[in-house]
Amino acid sequence: MNRLLALFLAAGSLVGQEVPPALTKATSTFLAAIATDNIGKLATVSHFPIKSNEFRPVASKVELQKAFPIIFTKERKAGLVGQTPVFRSNGVYSLTSKEQNDPIQFLFKKFGNEFRFYLIDNINE
Repeated sequence: MNRLLALFLAAGSLVGQEVPPALTKATSTFLAAIATDNIGKLATVSHFPIKSNEFRPVASKVELQKAFPIIFTKERKAGLVGQTPVFRSNGVYSLTSKEQNDPIQFLFKKFGNEFRFYLIDNINE
């Protein structure tokens, strides 16, 4: 019984995981860059190559510029407005479009002292 209670408490602490200020800064920059189609700004919070199980890997800022309209459609950009990062596991956080038909997550983790956008995950695959 105590073991089960400990598991529930541990799971609850993950759900309420506090968002690190460095992550808030990275995701704010990410969302602002997406909203304004600013590939340069997006590149500053990206870790290349950006991997994906939905799109081809994005190896550089030049490739990001080419892939941007495919990855960040009008609907997906609208679905990301107002979203906040959610803790997943092992220091990984995600932003997910609130558009119900869009199973794409944008994942962030720490590289050195900064959080970076590094992975695009189709959660249906």
